Amino acid sequence: MNWLSDSFNARHQRAIDVADCFVPTEDFDTIRKNRHAIILGPRGSGKTTLLKMLTQRAYKRWSEQRGETELLPFTSIYVPTDIHWHHQLLYAKELLVRAPRFYRCSSTAAVNTCVQLALVESFLELIEIDPSLKEDQEVQLCNLLISSWGLGATIPKLPFVHLELKRRIVDIGAGLNRVIEDQLFDENIPKQERWFYEDFLAITDHAVSAFDACFSRSGENKWALCFDELELAPTWLQERLFRLARSASQKIILKLSSSPNPETTETGQATPSEDFDLIKLWRSSMVKRRQFCEQLATRVLVRKGYIDVSPVSFLGESISSDIEVSEEEDSAPYSPGSEEWRAIKEVASWDESLRSLLIKKDIDPDDPQPKNQSQKDAVLRKIKPVVFLRAKFSKIVDGKIRRRGRRASVGYHGATAVFDLSDGNPRRLIRIFESLCDAARIESHEGTKKVSQISQRKVLLNVAYLFKNYLERIPGAHLQVTMNGVNITLYQLLREIGKYFSSQILVGPFPLDAKTTFVVDSAVGDDVVGLLKVASYHGAIVRVDQSETEFMTDLRGGRFRLCYTLAPIFPLPLRVMGEANLSNALENIFSRVAADPA
Repeated sequence: MNWLSDSFNARHQRAIDVADCFVPTEDFDTIRKNRHAIILGPRGSGKTTLLKMLTQRAYKRWSEQRGETELLPFTSIYVPTDIHWHHQLLYAKELLVRAPRFYRCSSTAAVNTCVQLALVESFLELIEIDPSLKEDQEVQLCNLLISSWGLGATIPKLPFVHLELKRRIVDIGAGLNRVIEDQLFDENIPKQERWFYEDFLAITDHAVSAFDACFSRSGENKWALCFDELELAPTWLQERLFRLARSASQKIILKLSSSPNPETTETGQATPSEDFDLIKLWRSSMVKRRQFCEQLATRVLVRKGYIDVSPVSFLGESISSDIEVSEEEDSAPYSPGSEEWRAIKEVASWDESLRSLLIKKDIDPDDPQPKNQSQKDAVLRKIKPVVFLRAKFSKIVDGKIRRRGRRASVGYHGATAVFDLSDGNPRRLIRIFESLCDAARIESHEGTKKVSQISQRKVLLNVAYLFKNYLERIPGAHLQVTMNGVNITLYQLLREIGKYFSSQILVGPFPLDAKTTFVVDSAVGDDVVGLLKVASYHGAIVRVDQSETEFMTDLRGGRFRLCYTLAPIFPLPLRVMGEANLSNALENIFSRVAADPA
């Protein structure tokens, strides 16, 4: 089973379907400004949705639904990175070591043709949306494009121009295969046609100018080239586009999306906030992330037939101590009988290390209420998440603290916890709520519209294991580590990190300053850093120390946490806490993996 159904991926959805499910955020307000923009985020974080929402058809649909008349300050050209071409070009590059110039011009031609296809599709959208655009104007435009692009005897209608460009893609692939089959050198390959050597930006500038001229649109009209999933594009294109964020044509602005760790972050002299907007989809605040999740979850509930049902009424409230809360939310007193007071007292009754810690801090374990604000802030608030996890997942066996079985207790439940477990990732959240709706129907015998905590536990564990299985199968998930020659997988690396933090939280001496984040220190090998890059791209780890305007040029020195989706497996609190060097967490991984490869 795939981690997420393809139907959740905006790449495969029609623009109007993307618009119908769209939940706007501040990131969308930023990207629709008349400025260059670069969006960074892991798979499933919504990059494609944001760019597709800039297309004419999607934006028009969304605006009409909201009763808005404001237009975008530019006309967008959505350019998806062709995954098929990504793999074919990588394969060809390995086999064309004797013909690097031919490979480069073929790669250039493929990119140019993909841009031309996107231009034609955008022109078709504009003509379809605006009935004032006449057929004779389309013929005039097509004649200009056919001549400029060297398409020969092509019927001057946009669908036929599009078809001829599709044939050109086939020709490029055939040319690559012929050179590979004949094992030709650059000097044995004749010079290609002119369109192999053209520049995609010049092609775009001419085409959009031709459209504006043929349809009598203002010459001041801006166009946005929206390149999606640049991490799959040739490296030369990534480098060129990042540099162009400062020097692109006055008529063309760039909207780019890529993984959290682009192959290149070389932007020349361009500076985030001065020359372009840098949008990091994982950097939204806790409050904004939950607001987005609530709106998206509500849409899923409506689509599944739960009308007038809020996520909170559907799942119940979360226990505040299980999740990250703001100062305002965390202001409840630790008075006798409160949720926190009862939990601390109960765990201290059997956990001697907690009892000793409280006594050392001048707090009565049998009546753990603070005597002053300092005790509340410096002790009780710090220990609260660990206390609640120990209450659920730890027990005393023969005088020692041991883990309970993962299914022995309902660990995570309630709307806020579910939002946090999705990590704000739209695809994950949709998957979770789809599954919760199915569980609600199975257990509903009297028309109730609420999911039990037991069913929530099953769904969240299942989603966590689906993500685990996905991480075990993705390309790059297996690596030969040089130390001791031990094979470790991406998930085994993440599991070791999770166990390291979880063991300290659940069974070790009670920590006053629990740790849930790790720093990629200098003692970590390059091979492990390579695995971490794969984890970051797929959203399995999240960086927590970057500013809004800083590019992630290297994982080393960065501070990360495991994604909350995996928390039910280990388990871990849903909050950012103290940090540890990653090398410390991995001290025993090689001997442990060798002894327990499962």
